Amino acid sequence: MNESSETITRSDAERLAREIKTVFATPPFTWNKGKFKCTYTDKERGYELKLLVTSKAEGERIIKAVLSIQNHPFDRDYLQYIDNDRVYSSTPGTHRVYGRTVKKFVRRRTADVKFRFAQLLIWGQQNPVNLVSVSGTRLRSVIERT
Repeated sequence: MNESSETITRSDAERLAREIKTVFATPPFTWNKGKFKCTYTDKERGYELKLLVTSKAEGERIIKAVLSIQNHPFDRDYLQYIDNDRVYSSTPGTHRVYGRTVKKFVRRRTADVKFRFAQLLIWGQQNPVNLVSVSGTRLRSVIERT
């Protein structure tokens, strides 16, 4: 947020990669994706996070981990947890499409999400800068590997 495409340097990317590796890659960060929406919006610092989580505590844990990379404090005023009353079925059934019976899509599927890689997108540069990669991902020229 504090850098532009002209002012960011390789050393800035390396510092960011080390912080991300510490927080998310060693050990790989895992969180539970759920059916409830949790948002964190801090426009001054450049955060606009929209997460699907299983609980408010899980949303706070993820947001605090993201904020810890830049050493920004967590502010509860920017957090919004939306507890929906809509029912999202795990087994939605089937319906007829174009004369055939097909499965319906599962909306807001719950799953465990595991950190795999982090990239830095710089405006004006065609390819992203690969910051961090856990073993098993095939990214080239990664600054930090685990």
